[in-house]
Amino acid sequence: KSGATPLGLALQLKHDTIVRQMLKAGAVSSAELNSHDTNGNVALHIAAKLNNEAGLLQLLSRDDVSINERNDAGNTPLHTFCLHARSDNTLALGTKLIDRGAPVNARNNSGETPLHHMVLNDARPAIRLQIAVMLISNQADANALANDNETPLHYAVRQGREELIAQLRS
Repeated sequence: KSGATPLGLALQLKHDTIVRQMLKAGAVSSAELNSHDTNGNVALHIAAKLNNEAGLLQLLSRDDVSINERNDAGNTPLHTFCLHARSDNTLALGTKLIDRGAPVNARNNSGETPLHHMVLNDARPAIRLQIAVMLISNQADANALANDNETPLHYAVRQGREELIAQLRS
């Protein structure tokens, strides 16, 4: 068992209609909305990890959703989003997270920022580039050192992410 709340389970299963019904009907309290599962993930982490666009949008429509919750690895929902985003709506969804206050320079337990996580995303190169531009245009620190003393540029070189080199060097 994942320790997920009913909302978390609906998000995992991509039951968008059920998620919408739960959120609109007031069946989900602020406490449940921001409740951590056994890995420390809240609903926003779950929706971001599973690329559940409809779920992300529905969650972000709630004023009481906590944008800055951290899971057991110290990742914010923006870290998770940057690692797992794969859709053509990536830019719009990421911008919504940032507009709601997601910290672009938050560091997880390994000292990694969302920009480090973007490099590790196995999406199409164009998606990674969109995320990089979005983060950097919102003041993400391209020179941030993780605990291993590596910047996102180090990660890009290791991963062979040619499309990111120029963006991360600027």
